[in-house]
Formats: sequence, C-alpha cells, structure tokens
Amino acid sequence: MIITVGVADMKISTNKDANLITYALGTCIGLSIYDQQRQIGGLLHFMLPDSTRIRNNNHYMCADTAVPLFLSHFEEVGGRPGKSVLKASGAANISDKKDFFRIASGNVNALIDILKQNRLFLDNFDFGGNFYRTMKISLNNGDVTCRNHDRGHWRL
Repeated sequence: MIITVGVADMKISTNKDANLITYALGTCIGLSIYDQQRQIGGLLHFMLPDSTRIRNNNHYMCADTAVPLFLSHFEEVGGRPGKSVLKASGAANISDKKDFFRIASGNVNALIDILKQNRLFLDNFDFGGNFYRTMKISLNNGDVTCRNHDRGHWRL
C-alpha cells in the first residue's frame, strides 16, 4: 500500500505493508521516523524553518511547528521517538544556488535544533545539491530510499 505525503503534510502508519512517499523535496526537508520493534513509521514534508515569519494555518509547513507535532502524533499511536531511527533528505539549493534566502540551510539548522531539544538525532541524511528528490520509507523493514530522475535511486 502506498501512502502519499503531500507538501507541508505528514503521515504516520502502523500498517507494516505501507510505503510512505513524498515528492518534490527541493529546499524542503523530508523527515522519516521508524520504530523497528513496533513497526510504526512516519514521514513529514516541511517547507520552511520558522512559522513566525509567515501567515499560514498549516502547522506542517514550518519546521518549528511541524516537527514537534509530527513527533507528538508518532507517540500517540505508540511510536517511541527515542528508540526510533530518524532520517532526512532534501535542503537542496534549487533556484537559489548560493542559498541567499537561506531556506535550505535554515531548514537544516531548524531541524537539527528541534531534534536536539528533544534529545534526538539523525541516523542518516542526504542534504544539499541542486536537484529535487523523492523520499520513501517502507514500514515492513524501515528502509528509506531517495530517487531523482537523473541520479537514480539511493538508500539512506
């Protein structure tokens, strides 16, 4: 079963046959979490680092609101963030090659800071470059893969 995670969206599943997938990770970041013992996983796709700079009611748009909410929902269904594997991808400099607006680097810094506040860390990541990515987590084993049309598939 494939479950699509939209932009500024998240999904969590307890179905071990589920594959969570998100597309078009440019400056955005995809964050996966997987509790292997309980076979619970989730995928978040956020766009910006800081919600205080924009007006929007979507709490999954910005890292400062999205990540804590994502972790909270993960715990609500029985996941244990502290005993889970976290991986992230994205933060590319697509049209802003020198990161003038600091969206990509701001997203990375915000994510790392929020995870540290929660005593969590990334087990693996794939940030940067100048290309879009698709990210998928398979809940039967926790494998996280990325894909780009020109660069093929790779595992995180």
